[in-house]
Amino acid sequence: GPTSVTVGTRVNVTGASFKAGEANIIVTYDGAEVASGLTAGANGDWTASFSVPASPMGSHLVGASGSITPAAMVAAVTINVTPAMTITPSSGFVSTPITVTGTGFTANRAVTITYEGASISVTPRPSTNAQGSFTASFAAPRSKGGQHKVTATDGVASREAVWSMDSTAPPVPKLTSPGSGQRISLFGNVPVTFRWSEVTDPSGVYYTLELDTLPDFPKPILRKENLTSTNCTTGGPLPYGSYYWRIKAIDGAYNESSEIVYKRKKSI
Repeated sequence: GPTSVTVGTRVNVTGASFKAGEANIIVTYDGAEVASGLTAGANGDWTASFSVPASPMGSHLVGASGSITPAAMVAAVTINVTPAMTITPSSGFVSTPITVTGTGFTANRAVTITYEGASISVTPRPSTNAQGSFTASFAAPRSKGGQHKVTATDGVASREAVWSMDSTAPPVPKLTSPGSGQRISLFGNVPVTFRWSEVTDPSGVYYTLELDTLPDFPKPILRKENLTSTNCTTGGPLPYGSYYWRIKAIDGAYNESSEIVYKRKKSI
């Protein structure tokens, strides 16, 4: 069968049985010149190379002719273009701009991009041109750190690539109030405000706060998730007693920081 290639592949071409020393030999791809200025050797042979031009999926003809030998006398060779896809950059953070480039797809068709199987909204919707090429850009969606499959399809042809999401945990927040060396001294059975230091992460940061009477937090009496500020006030008063509280940072790629636990006795 025909040789299968992707757009941009370097192809070597060998000619034979031309006239000895024949000049002005050219190589064509679907009739368009891709190599020229070739001269046959004493035995009528010659070699050339070219990069496969942007062209849609399917069969394409490579031909040749010279100053003496017409194209009609040269047996054309068929090569088969197959789709290819690249994704740049190959890794990043939540909201990193991702560019998907495709070549050798079907000509003039709408393209759908999926990220882990979920369709990505790209405006305007990408489509292939007459040469089967397209470009689409989108922001990396919030997703778990690690590798994710990105797929492009035109309904006939499809290709996929792997994109790596940030898998580095954010810094550990520092508890500032009630914090190290402090005791919660309250007059009355009132709500308590917990405060901690801000941390940053390229994928964005969310905080989770937990409060329990036991150090291993088996059943937190307070758990607040997806906090974006660096403080949280209990919804109601806390009974007097000893409490453990902890805070951790979770970035947009669901990477979690470690936790620091403080025990503080609430007293009159």
